[in-house]
Amino acid sequence: MGPAEVLRSSFRLAATVVALGLIVAATSVASLAFNPGGVSTSAVRHRRRCYALVLASLGIRLRSQVQPRDKAVLYVGNHPSWLDGLAVGALTGVSSVAYERGWPVIDHLMRSFGTVMVARGSTSGLPAAVDGVSTRLKAGGSVVVFPEGDTSFGPGVLPFRPAFFQSAVDARAAVTALAVSYRTQPPYPSPDRSIHWVDWTPFLVHAARIAGMRGVEARVEEAGAIVPDRSRKELATSAERLVTERLSRLQKETRRY
Repeated sequence: MGPAEVLRSSFRLAATVVALGLIVAATSVASLAFNPGGVSTSAVRHRRRCYALVLASLGIRLRSQVQPRDKAVLYVGNHPSWLDGLAVGALTGVSSVAYERGWPVIDHLMRSFGTVMVARGSTSGLPAAVDGVSTRLKAGGSVVVFPEGDTSFGPGVLPFRPAFFQSAVDARAAVTALAVSYRTQPPYPSPDRSIHWVDWTPFLVHAARIAGMRGVEARVEEAGAIVPDRSRKELATSAERLVTERLSRLQKETRRY
């Protein structure tokens, strides 16, 4: 990064730390009136605002037509970056499924938002996590899951794992597939070289690079809805196909610019 990027990154990361502090305080106060991790309209609105504040602090613009649903929905999408959950959360206010990071403040805040936590590197907690998502869907709350199981550089989609689709079957909740993509502006690298993330890149290093960039845009598009009238494996296959097709169209549209 050049001097301008370093300065911009430092300012935005500092703003993000302040934003997280405000979110923790606001969530503590809000908990006196409602459950911030609940399924009420107030809880959904609170989470949307918090996620949007973090994105804005990092300088990320959000482009989408996705709107919150009145009924419980299992949102599933591809997972190119750690920004994905923030983007979907800012649009819908849903809770999510996420790995525990071992960062006390962040993990506590995620749990406060109703996040279903899964221990990293272990499958023993998966059945309980699937049950947790089913319970939330049955209670009327929507959840977002990234069934690839991990982030990747792309541009393709990793196979969708079927485990969490069982939650939609059990709760009889509709599945909405989401195509998540990013756009960067010259002279910065393309999204697959700058925004997409895998775990061997230190998180703070990656976050600092993104914060130093101008014109980063997150785009979330609905790829299609699926009725949960089939097995979890069939649901996973259908969702993966819808997301792959939508991403392919988005890539063709991007090349026109």
